[in-house]
Parts: sequence; C-alpha cells; structure tokens
Amino acid sequence: MRLSRTTVLGAVAAVGAGLAGVSHGQNIAIQTELVLGPVDSPIGVYAPPGDTSRIFILRQTGEVLLYSLVTNSLVGTYLDLGPNGLNLTVKDNERGLLGMAFDPNFATNGRFYLNYTSRTNGATIIRRYTANAPFATSTSANTSSGLTLLTVTQDYSNHNGGSIHFGPDGMLYIFMGDGGSANDPNNRAQNDNSLLGKILRLDVNDTSNTDGDGLYIPDNNPFRDLGDPRDKIWAKGLRNPWRSTFDRLTGDIWMADVGQDSREEVNFQPALVLQDPNNGNSTILNPAQTVALNYGWDCREGLIAAPSNPAGHGCDASATGVYTNPILDYGRSGGQCSVTGGYVYRGSAIPNLQGAYFYTDYCNNAFTRILRYENGQITQHVQIHDQLRFNNANLINVVSFGEDGAGELYICSTPSSNPANGNVYRIVPFPLPCGCPCVATGPQQELFFDSFQTNQGWTVSSSGALSDGAWERVQVLRNVINWQYAPPGDFDGNGWAFVTANRDNNSDVDGGTTILTSPQLDFSAGQITICYSYFLEMTNPSAGDGLFVDVSSNGAAGPWITVVSHTTDNSTRWHPHAISQAQLTAAGVTNTNNMRVRFRAADIDPGNIVEAGLDVFRVLTANVPPPCACDWDGNGELQVADIFAFLGDWFADVPAAQNFGGTPGVPAIFAFLACWFAGCP
Repeated sequence: MRLSRTTVLGAVAAVGAGLAGVSHGQNIAIQTELVLGPVDSPIGVYAPPGDTSRIFILRQTGEVLLYSLVTNSLVGTYLDLGPNGLNLTVKDNERGLLGMAFDPNFATNGRFYLNYTSRTNGATIIRRYTANAPFATSTSANTSSGLTLLTVTQDYSNHNGGSIHFGPDGMLYIFMGDGGSANDPNNRAQNDNSLLGKILRLDVNDTSNTDGDGLYIPDNNPFRDLGDPRDKIWAKGLRNPWRSTFDRLTGDIWMADVGQDSREEVNFQPALVLQDPNNGNSTILNPAQTVALNYGWDCREGLIAAPSNPAGHGCDASATGVYTNPILDYGRSGGQCSVTGGYVYRGSAIPNLQGAYFYTDYCNNAFTRILRYENGQITQHVQIHDQLRFNNANLINVVSFGEDGAGELYICSTPSSNPANGNVYRIVPFPLPCGCPCVATGPQQELFFDSFQTNQGWTVSSSGALSDGAWERVQVLRNVINWQYAPPGDFDGNGWAFVTANRDNNSDVDGGTTILTSPQLDFSAGQITICYSYFLEMTNPSAGDGLFVDVSSNGAAGPWITVVSHTTDNSTRWHPHAISQAQLTAAGVTNTNNMRVRFRAADIDPGNIVEAGLDVFRVLTANVPPPCACDWDGNGELQVADIFAFLGDWFADVPAAQNFGGTPGVPAIFAFLACWFAGCP
C-alpha cells in the first residue's frame, strides 16, 4: 500500500518559488535598498494619489526633489523654497521644510500643499502651490503660484510638528507642536485659543465666507461656531507629533508624539464615519471616538502625569473621561528618546506586512518596530530593525518614513553628525531561497513530515558548557518587542516550532552547543531530499558558531556526518532550505532504515549572540511507486470507497471504468475487483 501523504515536485517548486510574495504565517522577510543618497537632510517621501511612477522627496533645507520610479533615478528639483530658490524656508534643527500633501484632485488641478517655517520669524506656514502642466508628468511646479492658507506663530524654534495630510474626507489635517521649549511654558497645548499643540482641520475648497464661517473652515469642525482660531481646531493636547499619517485603507489616524522627560507615545484615532461618505462636510456619525479629542499634553506624558508639569496650567492628570490614551507608550531605556512615527503598510510587495504600522526611535533605531492594532488592542508588536540593516549596518537617525502611490514604504535617515550624508531607503521583500526542493524532476513521495504541533519524538541534548538557550518545542512568541534576535512567530503559521529559548529579552545559546535530534527515519527508498525552514541570528560570532546539520546512518549511535553548515547571520527571517541526495552522497552518507538527523546550534563565546529556529521538517523521496490502478479515488490508500467510486463511473459509462484492464463491459468490474483485492505495491 502506498503512503497517504504524497506530493508532486512541480507543485512544491511552484510554492517554494513564490515564498517571497506569499504569506507564511508570521514570517516577515524584508530588507532595505538604497533609493537616493547621500542627500542633504531628507525628511519625507510622498506621491500624488494613484501615481505609481514617481515620488517626491522633501529636503528639510527647502527643496522638493522629483524621483522617477520608472528609471530609478533623480529627475531634479521640482520646487525650491530654500536659499537657492524662493528663499522662504530656514533649516535650523527642527525648522525648515517639514511636510507635503497632494490635493486629492491633483491629477486635474495640480495643487499640492507644503508645511514650512518662515525664514523671518520661524512661524509655521501652510502654503499651496500648483504644478506646471501637464500635472501628471511635469518636472516642476509654478513658483509664482504660491498661496498661503495659514500662518501660525511659533514661540520657540522646536516642536513644529510638520505633518500635513489629506484625510479620506477630503480635508487637510495639520499636526502642530506646542510651540517649543520644555514643559509647554506658555500653556499652548491645552489652551483652546492657541493653534499650537493641536490637530487642525481645513477645507481647502472653502474659499468663501458666505457659508457663515471663515475661509477654509469645514462645516462640521467641532468648534466652528466659536470663530477664529477655535474654528480650525480638531483635537488638542500634543507636544510634538513626529510623524503623523492616515491609513490609506481604513482612514484611521496614526500619530507619534515625542515625550518630554520619560515617555514616548503612539496615538490612534479611528476614521470618521460620515452621513455622506462623499461629503466631508456632512454629519459625523461617530463624534465620541473622533471629534475634539484631548491627547493629554501637558497634563500627561504618555500614560503618566507629566513629571515637570508647570503649576497654573489647570491640569488634573488623573481625570477620567477627559484624555484620550495613547495605544502605546514606552520609556527611554536603551538610549531611546524621541519617537518617529511611520505608516501602516498597504503595499502589495510584502503581503505579510499588510496592516502593520511602522515606527522607530530617532535616538536608537535598534528599536524599530511594527505593531498591529485591531479591535481596540495591540495584537502584534515586534522588533524588525535587524532586517532593515543596510550593508550589514543598522540605520541611524531615522527622521521619517514615507509612502509611494502603491503603498510601499520608504525610510529617510539624516545622521545628526552630518546631515549632508542623509539617505532614502525603500523597504522591499527579502528574496528567500525557493526551498524544498526547487528543480522539478518528477513526482516526490513524502516519507516524514513534522510541523512540531505534536511531539513526534525529537530529543534535546547539549555539549560543552552550555548555560542557556537550549532547544525548545514551543508556541513561538509573536508579540514581544524586546525579543530582538528572533522572528515574530513560526514559519508556517501554525504557531509551533523549535527555537533556542522562547523568552522575552535576550536568552540566546551561550557557552556551548544545544543539539536537537530527530526520531528514527527511513531513507531506504533512496533519492532522498531533506527539507526544513530555519532562522539563524548571530552577532559577533566566534569560530565554530552557527547552525550545523548532521546525519547518522546508524541511529543515535552515529557516527555523525555534517552535511550543512549555516554560519552566516540570516537575521530574524525564516529561510527554507533543502539538502539533496547528491549532497548526502558527497558527504559520505549511506541511506538506511535507521537514520537520524540532528541540528546543532553552537555559541562558543557567551558574549556573542546566537539564536536559531527549526520549523516544517520534511523527508521526501523521488523513488515514487507507480500509480495503483485500483486506488480509484487517488487518495493514496485502498478503501471500500474506491469500489463504490469505480462502480459509479462504470454505470455512468466513463470510458476508463468501462474498459478497466482492457476488458470492456461487465468483465471490467471483475478485473477491477481482482486488482483491489490483490492490493498495490
């Protein structure tokens, strides 16, 4: 009788070849590629709605650069507000050109909006410009088309916010800092008569006073009837929102707010629900969740009372029902000091990232993370900095993320020591090997399969002075932000795998070797392929460190022959891998019915990092028995159901049944029954 689990190699190869673009549970396999650099002070990447052929890169010095995604090259300067152009902006630490937003109707009106600080007094200016025609392809904007919508005086040079975005309601949202210095000394963020420390909301198409309010005031703003300046305010209680975005799919607002003394925070506002989804001025149906929210500063910093809150600001940090809590706040351990907000991934190149929000910390980008926020709770929160290294080095001083017209994400890095050495990177899939196995040479039969959901007899042992990090069969941690040296979850998504320790913070292999040995395996069929997925994270490895695969033809007694040595840091990504019969033969392995395979994770120096994992272990053979003619339903087993299936086809005049065994008519039934009772090899 044939084994019930069989595969066709062509199908396996097709799945393997698509690993980089197919979701495999929690496996995240990404990397960064350089788009532009060095470039002085890049601070944002934007694209017009629906335009997937180009991006616009902002420089804090005042330039809007045009970059072609078709030729992957810099086209030139689209608009210059800096000293070599219109001489409007000043770059001074947190000042300069800070934000850009394309009109939802850019394709027909060519309008876009900039947020920059005045060269004369540092005030925040929101100004509209128009592209030269044709809008979709021109390489420059009309420098004389500028129209100022709003000017907001700043108290100090810092905390300018800078993000501006059109929401799905067609309104322009402006994210303002509290005016600067420390502890909001002028009490701007909680003062309803100040535009500082607020989210502002403008209707850029409202250019008339005849509707009973001022220019650019939406009809459904919460304080519209109170007049200038309150009519522009949407929310309050912000310190320095750096950076803020809309989820392009859901319309939710994500806003990172930089803390003062102790806490950094990420805020979330659900999307508006409008009575008329096509009219941003229509009645808001979910005002309690979206309108006139107070994010707490300077009464609160994150989820705690602001440690240095000045007297006289009328704050009660413990008041209930007053403040909107951040969905996340974190302390300043490990050199963290300034949150940089990002985007929710909505591209198509990396399906596993769908719905994941990116953010980092400017002071230590080793804390770059993604999180998912669903049904009012964080459902995933993990480190991904190690996968974003470029040329084997972590990114430093990430000032902003960006998004192109297709929803793919970018990173702007401006080193504080030398802003001229800034770079713009793109987050792209990491090309995983095709795995198990690649080349279609005919059908394959599966001899053994283990995704580690149950205990199939693997054993764990050690050698050397192993002090930590032994192999464990576990449900792999998926939501631990401090587990820096392992992927978020297993490879195939069932939750289970073998890993070297499964705990928060660093608990890697230390001082020796942890050994994972398979149960007895039968290779006597020959033409064997061993398949598995693994990860291997190594930092400063010593000689002898790595993940090694040994095979024994004599059970656990050995001798053991090393057939694969993984000694390269593959970061926090699961990698599919295959060992062919040719490799086994070349290593001197003899196939028997008493085989063992073992995986050795070695870390000789306890001061180094070695973390490893194993998932989806399989043994295949290319020596597949010929098809069994009387296995009529083709499920790999002879069962009574085959007789009924055959008779059904025979009475339905199916030719293959009517002529079984070359005997047409009723004799075909007897021929089939003889075959069935004889069994199959």
